[in-house]
Amino acid sequence: YTKSEDFKVNLSWDPLIVEPDVATNFIFTIRDGRTNDPLRNSDYAFVIIQNGKEIHRVLGTAQVGGDFEKFTFAEDQTGPTIIKFENIRNTGQETEFALVVVPEFGAITLFLLAISIMSIVVITRRTQFNV
Repeated sequence: YTKSEDFKVNLSWDPLIVEPDVATNFIFTIRDGRTNDPLRNSDYAFVIIQNGKEIHRVLGTAQVGGDFEKFTFAEDQTGPTIIKFENIRNTGQETEFALVVVPEFGAITLFLLAISIMSIVVITRRTQFNV
């Protein structure tokens, strides 16, 4: 809801786990705060904020009350994130949602695994020669 509760915004995203370098669809519906009905032709500003800085902004109109925005986070855009809807229906009202962009550990994990295996091989060889 907005502070005045005039508007309610339903938001979901796909995939559920938001990661860098993976396109995320943010699906939303702008509703009347009292009747819960979708509000057609609803203007909005869709804003993504990380570390207090705006990293994405797009203006749009939800023709049937619902719409979606697609965004792909970069490798350095991980951590707590705010999704904000501003100036809903040109009223100046806003609402926001929090999520976490999960860092991708694939490359780091493989690197650590490789170092671990090499260390085991080196230690094993040294142990064999010392016996």
